[in-house]
Amino acid sequence: MLVPRNLVLENEDDGPVLSLAFSPEDPLLATGDAHGHLKLWNVLTGQLSDSSRCHDRAVWSVAFSPDGRMLASGGLDGEIHLWELNDLRLRKSI
Repeated sequence: MLVPRNLVLENEDDGPVLSLAFSPEDPLLATGDAHGHLKLWNVLTGQLSDSSRCHDRAVWSVAFSPDGRMLASGGLDGEIHLWELNDLRLRKSI
């Protein structure tokens, strides 16, 4: 799979991408940036699927669950968030 070409263009205002992960099930790429945003990209179309300000500071890490239904994000704010991907709903914060 290729990283969407417009990932860099559409992410300029949010600072550099610090983490990314490909879904094991769907054609999705998750990115975390320097301003606390979590973004989901459709790798087939290169379009942004969803976006959320999920951390108060930079998102250092993103990882999909093995079944591709959940996403974890870890930030410089010291928090880990677990997201349900069907609606990017926060399920739990640690």
